[in-house]
Amino acid sequence: MNKITKYQLCAMLLIPDAFMLLCIHGELSVMRIAAVTVGILIQAVMALPIAVYFSKGGELSEWASVLFLIYVIFCGGMLVSRFIEAAGALYIPYENSDGLWGSILIFGLAALVCLYMSSSGIKALARASVIAAAVGALYLIVLAVSAVTGANYENLARAGESRSFIGDLAASFPLGGGLGGLIVLSGLTEEKPLKSVLGYFAARAVMSAAVLVSAILVEGSISSISDFPVITAAQLSQPFSSQRIDSLLLIIFAVFAVFSIAIQSAAASYLMQELFPKSAKLCSAAAIALIIGAAFIMSFLGLSYIAAAAAAMVAVFIVPCILLIALKTASRAR
Repeated sequence: MNKITKYQLCAMLLIPDAFMLLCIHGELSVMRIAAVTVGILIQAVMALPIAVYFSKGGELSEWASVLFLIYVIFCGGMLVSRFIEAAGALYIPYENSDGLWGSILIFGLAALVCLYMSSSGIKALARASVIAAAVGALYLIVLAVSAVTGANYENLARAGESRSFIGDLAASFPLGGGLGGLIVLSGLTEEKPLKSVLGYFAARAVMSAAVLVSAILVEGSISSISDFPVITAAQLSQPFSSQRIDSLLLIIFAVFAVFSIAIQSAAASYLMQELFPKSAKLCSAAAIALIIGAAFIMSFLGLSYIAAAAAAMVAVFIVPCILLIALKTASRAR
């Protein structure tokens, strides 16, 4: 059985969200934090129908599984695309790691690890995710303490205002790296899915605010000239007098990147096994291949925030609403 606990669900969904926060683009400001928080609240409301549907014992129909599969691959593609972009901002200690062949080797090794992790099954991946999330939480605490004790609080006022609240609100949807896994994994929880989902969004709101506030306290207004302001803040942070935490940042980045992609791949593989049970052994490899293909398409065409928000609206809200209405109609007809 692939049943997971609410804590495992929360860990599996927060890891992709934390990774997307590391890869966030653009200037940070108090207005942007407010927009991200409101965006998380909107996404929580959007996720209510799928949580209620699974709470009532609903099962995914074939057409819904296909649409969810497309969205999970889309989310996985976003994660891979951000991984490719953000990897250049970190020093990876490998000879010629900044060259073409070094990048191909690093990316290939990451793909192989993701394939191995996703093929081990959702249950095993869920157990490992709890450990990875705990390590990430420890890093977040160290970063937050360093920001609070060593930063100038005037940085909050110095941080420039964002272009617009609506624009930042739309930009918050691609930060929901866990949304793809949510629509699949929430139906596999041992506890009530509704409570598990709401707990996840509460934890995500706290995590996002803590990370972004810490980054602003460390960087201030220089986030406007940083390609990846959270990564830059982590590199500038110095919690100890004699050592920075660049090495820990590299470890967290690599672990979260691999886990994020593996979780989406496992969710996609699960749906593919439901759709094509005779080809179950090939589903993990096929899921990884489709996600990588989606990532390269996004890298070539670019990722629109509006497109990401529209995709989330359809997959996370509209499709579950249709499923919930169909379930209630069927129950009344009996």
